[in-house]
Amino acid sequence: MVHQLISAEECAECKGCCFFGKNDAWEIPSAVTVNGDEYSAGLLYCDQLGHNGCLLGGNKPIECAMFPFRVMRLGEQTVIALARYCKPVMQLPLNRVARFASDKAEAFLALARKNPEIVKEYNREYIVLMVVQEG
Repeated sequence: MVHQLISAEECAECKGCCFFGKNDAWEIPSAVTVNGDEYSAGLLYCDQLGHNGCLLGGNKPIECAMFPFRVMRLGEQTVIALARYCKPVMQLPLNRVARFASDKAEAFLALARKNPEIVKEYNREYIVLMVVQEG
């Protein structure tokens, strides 16, 4: 989905969404296995990460396919949020990114309804792009 905003090459070059620090374990998609060889150095990485990006192609876990967007709980509200550490997307004008999220909100919410495990508690490392009305 992110390739509608940035090129596959930009995405593959960054790979920032495929690495997790010790404090970011909550971020690991439920269907992803991580390689823990680097854990002592404070870094985990997805075992599906290749030199040219994700080896899963169109078979990525839902959280990965939605990244850098996420459906999150913020108190009693449901929000669409943006990961700050997606450098290529963060370089785009925020209004363009927010408009994209708004256009995709129904698709994001449908995925969240089908897969409630992808909805995480809000974390300040994300930017709230919009509050969505369920119902």
